[in-house]
Amino acid sequence: MKRKYIILLIIILLIALPNQTIFAQVLTPVPIVITFPKDGNAIQGIVSIKSNISIDNFLSASAFFRYTKDNTDTWFLIGETKKINDGNIAIEWDTTTISDGNYDIKIVIKCADDTTREALANNIRVRNYSQIETNTPDPFHRETNGTPEPTNTATMTATPIHSPTPLPTNPATISPKDIGNSIKNGAIFIFVVFLVFGVYLGMRTWHLKDS
Repeated sequence: MKRKYIILLIIILLIALPNQTIFAQVLTPVPIVITFPKDGNAIQGIVSIKSNISIDNFLSASAFFRYTKDNTDTWFLIGETKKINDGNIAIEWDTTTISDGNYDIKIVIKCADDTTREALANNIRVRNYSQIETNTPDPFHRETNGTPEPTNTATMTATPIHSPTPLPTNPATISPKDIGNSIKNGAIFIFVVFLVFGVYLGMRTWHLKDS
């Protein structure tokens, strides 16, 4: 009876381990972070789009922009680079060549294994020819534990402001290399399980003979 339970446990482990490895890789966040500008930042003139990446097989990086809430999903190239310094990249963007408005920025990383990784910054406010919104005291107050507490609200200019629209995150892509590693790890685990099980059976048989 005990042997049946042991065999059933081994079968469950063999089925579950490879799948858990693949699921963990799918749920791993994309290892790219746009450090400047961030969502909602106001920028002027020539700015440096900065991104921090943690990819070993980096080949190149490209930056794109589009109009926020653009239904056609049309992206325009800002620039590209193959230089990386301590995990950081920078691409210059001359915002004086476009009209004031709200834009989204996308960084696309090309890898040596022919895969790509992306990162987004939403609702970037280009304000070269119009006033940048500033915070002013709100005439209305809210109370916390009986104490009046002022809040702030943005003073709006003639430039239209759009609320940021969160975009879905891009799941990490599983490369053939990742799948190969999962298969190799699963094979090693199977070998170890059978080795332990064989030792257990051998010791049990030897014990029964001595009895």
